[in-house]
Amino acid sequence: MPAYSEPSSTMVDNSSYLDSSLMNFSNEIWTAACWWATAINKAAPSLSAVTINKFRDSLLTGLKTRIESHWYVENPIKGQGYRALVCAETTDALLLNAAEASGIGASNFRKIFPSETVMWIDPGNVSYRHGQMYEKQIYPSEESSSPR
Repeated sequence: MPAYSEPSSTMVDNSSYLDSSLMNFSNEIWTAACWWATAINKAAPSLSAVTINKFRDSLLTGLKTRIESHWYVENPIKGQGYRALVCAETTDALLLNAAEASGIGASNFRKIFPSETVMWIDPGNVSYRHGQMYEKQIYPSEESSSPR
C-alpha cells in the first residue's frame, strides 16, 4: 500500500476552502480524504490531478454529511463504527460514490485499491488498518502533536 503523505498545513487550515460547518471536524475529515486520494494517486499515477482532487472533494462532502450528526468530542468512541470507512469485500458507499463522481468509476476503484483497509475517523484521531495486523495513526501526526 502506498505510504501516507501529510497534507500541507496551509490546506488543512484553509477556512475559505472548508465551509464553517466543517470546522468542528475539518482536520479529521481533511486528513482522511487526503489519505485516500494520495493512496489512489500513488497506486494509479496516470490519473490526473483533476480526477484525484474531484475524488477528494467528493469524499469530503460525503464525510461531512455522514459525520456531522455523529461527532461526539466528549466520547470519541461513540459512533466510531458509523464514521469508519471500509474498503474490503464490501466497499463503503462513500468511497464508491467519490470514485464515480470523479470519473474513476467504482469498478476501477476496486482494481486500483484492492487491499483490505479500514479507516476510523474520530474526534482528535484518524487511523487506519491494512488487513488484520497493521494499524497506523495519521492524525494527529507525530510532527503536529509535538511541542514547537
